[in-house]
Amino acid sequence: MEVLKPKVSWRVYVGLIITGFVFLPVSIWLQWTIGLDTFSILTSIEFTVLLLVVFFASLSGQSVSKQEAFILYGNAGAVLTQTVATGLILRWYIRSSEWAYRFKLADLIPSWYAPPPSIPHTLFDASWIPVLIVLILSLGIVVNALDLSVGYICYYLWGRLEKLPFPTARAWAEASIVIPERRRYKERFISSIMAALLSMSISGVIFFIYREIWVDMTYLMEPFMPGSTLAFVLDVISFSMGFIIPFNVTVSMFIGALISNLIGPHLAYKAGLFTTWQPGMSFDLVYQYSQVELWMSTTIGFSLALAAYSLAKYRRYFITAFSTLTRRGMIGEEKTLKFAVTIFITAGSLIALISYILVASDVPLWMLLLFLILAIPWVLVYNLVASRITAETGMGIGIPFLREAILFGSGYKGVAAWFIPLFDPSAATGAAAAGWASVYMACDWTETSKSEYLKAFVFAMILGYILSFVFVEAFWKIAPIPSRAYPATAARWPLIAYWSLIWPAIGSGRLAGTTLPPLVKALFRNLTIQNISAAFIVGLVLQVVTVRFNLPFSVAAFIGGFSGMIPYIITIFAGGIVNKLIERSLGKEKWEKYRVSVAIGLQLGEGIIIAIYAMYLIIQKSMWIWPV
Repeated sequence: MEVLKPKVSWRVYVGLIITGFVFLPVSIWLQWTIGLDTFSILTSIEFTVLLLVVFFASLSGQSVSKQEAFILYGNAGAVLTQTVATGLILRWYIRSSEWAYRFKLADLIPSWYAPPPSIPHTLFDASWIPVLIVLILSLGIVVNALDLSVGYICYYLWGRLEKLPFPTARAWAEASIVIPERRRYKERFISSIMAALLSMSISGVIFFIYREIWVDMTYLMEPFMPGSTLAFVLDVISFSMGFIIPFNVTVSMFIGALISNLIGPHLAYKAGLFTTWQPGMSFDLVYQYSQVELWMSTTIGFSLALAAYSLAKYRRYFITAFSTLTRRGMIGEEKTLKFAVTIFITAGSLIALISYILVASDVPLWMLLLFLILAIPWVLVYNLVASRITAETGMGIGIPFLREAILFGSGYKGVAAWFIPLFDPSAATGAAAAGWASVYMACDWTETSKSEYLKAFVFAMILGYILSFVFVEAFWKIAPIPSRAYPATAARWPLIAYWSLIWPAIGSGRLAGTTLPPLVKALFRNLTIQNISAAFIVGLVLQVVTVRFNLPFSVAAFIGGFSGMIPYIITIFAGGIVNKLIERSLGKEKWEKYRVSVAIGLQLGEGIIIAIYAMYLIIQKSMWIWPV
């Protein structure tokens, strides 16, 4: 049951406002100038805001509770990620790009997705109204409701019933407990500070001297293992996750990553199956091409196997969960579960219906059924897998080109359906639900009211929406977007536009008679029912054997590593090895007391360095980000 605690104070909301006015423009500017993704600096900003609020509260003789700390820490990131205006500019660019005209799509992209290219360079134009209505209604309200409700179902299954470790949630909870209540947890706090100082020194060298966190060794593998790829990241945060994730889980991830990145592509190349590989490719290209040509069907099959096993094992739970819809007089968790299931089915139906209404004149009626299947059964199955992997590894899972597979498979020949909310990358068919399952677990560990957390999230979301308009409008007035004033947009957006438009151009027949890109051909070759079925059988056998013989192996972690990026997994695995060495040196009982606190300190140290590095970049570019 949810532990009821006093309502959070105004300090949480002040902290969120500070995040919006101070750190949001920094985040947008870094994203557009050097290509530093918001999620790359999320941890640093979350820690910085939490430390600021705790510091100023202590100056006034007050304390911040662990509940307030977690709500602030968790929702500071929401302010930065709910930046609707940055997505609007990108949509407009996609419709007005060179590729839109070359593929003859500029006049066919619907006005509810992006306004026409000829509009003035301002967000405060009537042409944006239909875009905003569809976006806020579908993605802002309905998809968020879908994520929140499915997240609760997954939390109840993996957290309350299965009691999985949820390493990311454990780290959030530890930071929210140790930092504000440092006197009570003095030894753990000191261990965090010592780890933070060590992390700052290491991260300082990486960011200010080496200036590159990626170490790509693919070129070293090429002479004797062509087709394979190998890399790792100099990232203390990833390394620290090895302290939190159970070692057998990190080993399972590592095995999966080795097969899909190192061993499998090489064997496939020798067998003539990895045809898109070319000498001189970097890690990111080999990873992208191998995932599409070799592993897409395998990942889908493995994921379906894990979902099928989970549904079979917990069939009574699912029957109980969905039967609550017809029962009355429930209290406590059963009542909350019924509410979550109701919201899930309602939100899934709404996003499918909205998507169908937008393209009703362009698609047959039976596609409404397809949209409903994607929005309800598929979302549930996908998130059972995604949340299970997150609950064990702290990582997520993505299935690439799902939209393309569905629309090509349906025989759709139009354009508009490629842009419906159901297929929007930010919606990702409810992919954020796994993250919400972790949030709910952290609420339990910090004794935080979930309703209070959600109130702060709604506030953070609205704040992010509003302020993103203010700052994006200001940046657009300073210089065109994309342009040399914002180098990352000039470098990356044309590529984003190409991959956003090549698929509808192919599907609608506008590239008939032209040579298709190798990656497109590879997708058509790999994505077959036979390949998915074979992977499903292998995955199911692997799961059954693991359980039957009680093997110290996690199939969910294996799938996460198989579909994940090996640079991060190698670094996590290295952290796991160091964790084991320290445990052997200090003793398991003693190290267990400080293990998570040290991991949090390592994350805090890198977070501080990233914040300093971001300010250094701003000063170096000689540009003040505050709008005038």
